[in-house]
Amino acid sequence: MTSLKDKQSQKPKPESTKCSFCGGMVEPQWIYDEWENVSIHPECKSLIAKYTSIGIDERFWKLPEFKMEDGNKKAYEATTEFIKDPTKGLFMFGPAGTGKTHLAVMIAQELDNTKFVKVPKLLLSLKANFDGHGYENELIIDKLAKTPVLILDDLGAEKASEWVAETMYILIDDRYGNMKPTVFTSNYSPSELADRLGDRIVSRIMEMCRVIEIKTSDKRKDRR
Repeated sequence: MTSLKDKQSQKPKPESTKCSFCGGMVEPQWIYDEWENVSIHPECKSLIAKYTSIGIDERFWKLPEFKMEDGNKKAYEATTEFIKDPTKGLFMFGPAGTGKTHLAVMIAQELDNTKFVKVPKLLLSLKANFDGHGYENELIIDKLAKTPVLILDDLGAEKASEWVAETMYILIDDRYGNMKPTVFTSNYSPSELADRLGDRIVSRIMEMCRVIEIKTSDKRKDRR
């Protein structure tokens, strides 16, 4: 009986290929009596599956090193502290392109049992269920309310309305009442957010979170 080693030696082994995710070299694998090239490391494939299930967009799968400066140092330090001890939430606000989402994604990647949610996209999905699918919305909100660590990205970016304010209040109030750590990012200060979504939401956020302003230039513009 021909051994596995003999079978493998009888067929030319392809050269290693670069992993499509990390760029490292991936050895061919012996599958069903044939050598097959593999385009990605198994651990990288698992990492992508994890990030996708969390809700992280492909753009943020591989984060560059965070460039710390005076205007974002406090936010970076608060992020690393939260990763070590995710108890009291974070509310990080500042202009677009200042690294808020970068820091939020860092948290999502490092912690287990985390969900990353873009608030405008969430609300769009909930609106799509208005036509006879209200119960689905209840399930979505309930699941997010019970998530161990929830990240709500870009709060306030959606068009303000009574329905938006009430929907977000139900979710935030539930997490507040059950002391679930929540991370928020927003382009709006607490006072500006109160004008858009109401004092009740901001009051809950102020009790739940450390409030940190990021004061740096728009990094996306700087890269142009």
